[in-house]
Amino acid sequence: MTAPTLCKLLCSGSALVLATAARARAAELTVALYAPSMTFESSTARLEYVQNVAREVAAATGAPAIGRAFVRYDDLRKARPDVAIIDGLCLAERREGTLIAVAQVGGETAQRWALLARPELAPEGIGSLSRKRLAFVSTGCRDRDFLANALFEGEVALDGFAGLVGRPDLAGAIAAVRDYKTADAVFAPVAAASGLVRVFESRAVPTAGCVVRDAALAKAVRVALSRAGVGGAIDGWRPASEGPYEALAARLLPHPKTPLFAAPARFRLALSEALVAPPLALEPLDAARLFQRPPATARARADTLEESR
Repeated sequence: MTAPTLCKLLCSGSALVLATAARARAAELTVALYAPSMTFESSTARLEYVQNVAREVAAATGAPAIGRAFVRYDDLRKARPDVAIIDGLCLAERREGTLIAVAQVGGETAQRWALLARPELAPEGIGSLSRKRLAFVSTGCRDRDFLANALFEGEVALDGFAGLVGRPDLAGAIAAVRDYKTADAVFAPVAAASGLVRVFESRAVPTAGCVVRDAALAKAVRVALSRAGVGGAIDGWRPASEGPYEALAARLLPHPKTPLFAAPARFRLALSEALVAPPLALEPLDAARLFQRPPATARARADTLEESR
């Protein structure tokens, strides 16, 4: 075998290996998790859960899959994963892909949120937290609109707080109030914040949902989610419903204030009730004060002189 022939064979073999590796990488599925509002014990627990889901996806699809937990939503969007478990607020703001399932927490697909504070503050209402610091879960998905419009429903201005303390996940936001005291109150799911007192209860917020980029994966991924088991607060999955996320998107909009005018009551008014006669004061009148003698003219003085003669 000549040297040129051997070189061609080696080059062809290398090209085949590289092409095979490229196809393998292209077939690998990415399963992502970004759900900072869902309770997990730690970042390690988040990673373990998404990796467990990835293993079940690989078993259901027959394709290799890797699990990745993200700390920023923008990073997840840039990664363009094939399967993604995404926070409910971010799904309400923007949804890329097909929604196939909704996470259960305590058997429900929505959680009641509330404004919570430390017991020693003895809050008697929202007014007692004026000029205090408010902690919140910083999702990067219209957080201020979520607080002001969806949770406070336009009734409380965020400027009334001394500051907003954002934390990357729910556990960190609660710890900022309960443990580290870098904030005085926090908006969080009612069931997740033990050791804090409830000041104001808001409406329910949908939990995280699972989306797939390719709708052909939907059936296999649903099977994988059902087999993945419990992870953090997630205790199961239900079929998808876009209605709650669309409703949350509408709640993110400002609440216009429309004044209400009461209809006046009709009643009969007596004339004596509307007009009051002025008091009459009868006093003697000096008519001389009402008249003034005109000044004498030259003609009048001449006539007077003639009469005197």
